[in-house]
Amino acid sequence: MMWEKLRRYGLEHCDMATMIDNVATLLRLLAMKIDGERQGPHVVSVVLALIIMVLYFYVFVVSVFWMIFGRETEDIIADAVVIEMAMSAYMSSIKLICLHFNSKLARKTIAAYLSCDKRVWRDSSMYRNRLKNMRLVKLRAIVMWITIVVNGSVYLIRPYFRSGRHLVDDGHGLYGLEPRFETPNYEVTLFFESFCISYGVLACATTMALLIIIVGFLEAQMLALSDEMLLLWDGAQLYAIAKDEPNNEELKNKYVKHRLESIIQTHAATLSLLRSTGSIFSNCIIVEFLFLGIGLIAGLFCGLENTYLQLPYAFTQITMDCYTGQRLIEASHKFQDSVYDCKWEEFDVTNKRTVLMILQNSKTMVLSAGGIAELRYASLMSVYKMIYSAYMALRSTIY
Repeated sequence: MMWEKLRRYGLEHCDMATMIDNVATLLRLLAMKIDGERQGPHVVSVVLALIIMVLYFYVFVVSVFWMIFGRETEDIIADAVVIEMAMSAYMSSIKLICLHFNSKLARKTIAAYLSCDKRVWRDSSMYRNRLKNMRLVKLRAIVMWITIVVNGSVYLIRPYFRSGRHLVDDGHGLYGLEPRFETPNYEVTLFFESFCISYGVLACATTMALLIIIVGFLEAQMLALSDEMLLLWDGAQLYAIAKDEPNNEELKNKYVKHRLESIIQTHAATLSLLRSTGSIFSNCIIVEFLFLGIGLIAGLFCGLENTYLQLPYAFTQITMDCYTGQRLIEASHKFQDSVYDCKWEEFDVTNKRTVLMILQNSKTMVLSAGGIAELRYASLMSVYKMIYSAYMALRSTIY
């Protein structure tokens, strides 16, 4: 029984319902419910989340401000290490916080995704093509989840493989627990930091997986619609042959009209899902970019030898956000090309007008970061250039 449940997290089960169920199970551990058909989070998860919320604020807000502004030290490198650690912690939790603030919209949106998934007949070519692409989406989500968890785990276990007493980050102490390397301050500090970071890593990995899956569904949907458009006329000819009327143009165009109506409905539903997804995640992504900028500048200041695990952790999140957005853009471009290449010249006047309408409404699908930037490779490179320029300007001013 347990093995069967674990197998549902594998690539053999790539349908949307199972993938949402996979993520929903993990989110319940974080006291978040996204699937309306499931039970809410267990009371233990809710209590644990409230405790961690308080500890998170104490460890990464109160203590960080005390470390930077409340001590009479002028160690810029030590302050930069603390800032970089705090920014990574804020990035880890921002999507989960956003989901909690938009919990009703999130559940409504997930229900809309599942409803859109059920509209497609399971024995159709549309469903098979979408399922093939969803397998790649799930692989992407699994790799991302494992990468973040492994990175966070290595960061957490470092103190146990070094001689002497070490914290997760030796430069980060907690307010009221100094000197930090003396008993019991050391044990309490290590426990609090490890506890909060573990929760943050799980939150980051799971919410990233959710975003990859739902945006990946839109990508897979658009790619499947592209295949449907390209096969429209060939399908009409096969349909006419099956009806023993291979030269009946009216019958072929009737088939094309029916398929075009289905494609229009699916395309409209996909655009609506994209808008709902943007309403949930758009603002938190721009905040992520802000935290990334501050964190990377701080990380560059204190040197890679001090942040060789934190920087990849932050880079991975933003890079995957932009990669996910870029894949969606490419899928929408492919759909636009397929609409033009669907052999529309063979259609009757009514179907030609329908194709023209689809083409006019087939705009590029993009994920926005707070309406300021689009999630694509170009935006990612612009952010990195801006961060490096800011770093060089600050470095020249300080040094």
